[in-house]
Amino acid sequence: MSHVLATRGGNLEVRGANPYQEWGSSAPPPPGASGGNVGGMHVTQQSATQIAAVYGCVSLLADSVAALPLRILDRPTPMVATAKELKPSTLVTEPWAEGELTDWIAQFVWGLALGGQFWGRITDRDRDLYASQIMPVPNNEASVRRLWNGELEYRFGGQKVDPDEVFHVKYQSLPGMVEGLNPIKCMRYPFGLAHVQDVYATEIYRNSAQPGGVLEAPGKVPQTEVEALIRSWIPAHQGVNKAGLPALLTEGMKFNPTMMSPEDAQLLESRGFTESQICGRVFRVPPHMVGIVDRSTSWGRGIEQQERGFVVTTLQGYLVRIERALTALLPKGQYANFDLSHRLRGTMLERAQAASLLMLCGAWCADDSRALFDQPQLPEGKGKEVYAPINTEMYEKAKAEAEASIQAAKDEEKPLPDDDEFDDEDEPSKKRAHAYA
Repeated sequence: MSHVLATRGGNLEVRGANPYQEWGSSAPPPPGASGGNVGGMHVTQQSATQIAAVYGCVSLLADSVAALPLRILDRPTPMVATAKELKPSTLVTEPWAEGELTDWIAQFVWGLALGGQFWGRITDRDRDLYASQIMPVPNNEASVRRLWNGELEYRFGGQKVDPDEVFHVKYQSLPGMVEGLNPIKCMRYPFGLAHVQDVYATEIYRNSAQPGGVLEAPGKVPQTEVEALIRSWIPAHQGVNKAGLPALLTEGMKFNPTMMSPEDAQLLESRGFTESQICGRVFRVPPHMVGIVDRSTSWGRGIEQQERGFVVTTLQGYLVRIERALTALLPKGQYANFDLSHRLRGTMLERAQAASLLMLCGAWCADDSRALFDQPQLPEGKGKEVYAPINTEMYEKAKAEAEASIQAAKDEEKPLPDDDEFDDEDEPSKKRAHAYA
């Protein structure tokens, strides 16, 4: 068991650390938090999900991935265009019997995005001993450590688990780490600051985090009367429902209202900056996708460009990890793959223009264009014909025709021999000339 040294009043104290907790075995956790303490408030996974920007980003990532069709191909991802779709196994149709595939993938993404890793326990296998059921395990109930002999020891709920039953996928990790980087710990300051700002704003609207005014008395007031005045004043004027109610002051007492400081007036602006920081820097999500529309986006002008930028820059990291993790559990020659064709396609007008250009140049047939709009093929094979424009032809054919035309023109311009050019002494040459003519 590892130990750490803590100081208390100048004396050293030896404490034992639990090696099976979320924070590892090198140090005890901060009190009540996995991400530490920011602004007097603990940073935990629960507090992070209470931030609108965090919940919006993670839920968007989960929905975006879970909505994609999951299939099995006979070729890896770089060869999707020529791959053939295979019969899906239970692992990609119903990975966990107690929930739907959409819910299972959403939990997968939530674990990667907010916990830095996804834990699962293989509970069932098919007759060929390939995994068919994976039970999701909460991040705070799973742990792993490397033993002195180099082997990895896994624990779920404090109980040892056979490594063959563990399904562990990391999102980001440093060299030598056996667990993924926990965003709650790595980004505790943005998460903690956002949570503190939300709580502070709530207190302002609930009962004001600063006094709305000062009661000024002409003389010295006993402490008991001060406490009695406060106890009667607060219930009568505290809260939004009682704001603006008239007050009756006696004995020469005055009420002097106080103004909100510029720092407090800029609270909403600072909250907006924190939200855009969480969206753009932590989760790499375009702010406009989670409702932050007060800033222009640089992810592209059209919908197709924005979607492509979001998929390539953000979703691709989650998709690749899930695909490779599931492929490792499938038989050899089978590859898990998310179908992105519907996610990346443009508007109806853009698709129609692309289909028209491809048909005009002879690259597509009618059935190819209809498939772009999820339409069935034409009957009797009429959609298989490929048309080429009349102003285009094969280069080799055009070259051969041009060379033949040039040669024919040269033959027509070649002059015939004249009989006067031959004398009597060269009778054989004359005969050859007549024979040539």
